[in-house]
Amino acid sequence: MARFVFRLESVLKQREREEQFCQAALAEALGVQAGLEAKIAQIEQEVRRETESLRTRMVGHIDTTEILRHRRYLAACAIDVARISQELANARLRVEASRRKLTDAAKRRKALELLRDKQKAEFNSEFERKHQIELDEVSMQIAFADMNPTAA
Repeated sequence: MARFVFRLESVLKQREREEQFCQAALAEALGVQAGLEAKIAQIEQEVRRETESLRTRMVGHIDTTEILRHRRYLAACAIDVARISQELANARLRVEASRRKLTDAAKRRKALELLRDKQKAEFNSEFERKHQIELDEVSMQIAFADMNPTAA
């Protein structure tokens, strides 16, 4: 029995590997983005905690040096958040680029899979047609032999 062979199977495998590579790159970019978002959230939480702590310590007696220290701390945190936000913006751009590459890789792989499926359907159809022709021929020979018993 004939067997279907897709001549571009090695190209399809390469495209699958490319897609897997793009998936890994996207996962890495998403991890970096999540890490940066976590850093910003952590800094914001520390600022809230320090501000609340300052409020509880300043009941009744106001210490200007403590307030100035807190303001410098807030300024330093704002600078950190701004720097990390810039890194986060770059990370988001990398995530979007990785998503586009993954989408393109998936489209290229899917196109080859569709071609393979189409060729396989054509192969199966042709195989069935040839098989049916052979069956018809055998049936005709049997019918002819039944109609003409002296020919055997």
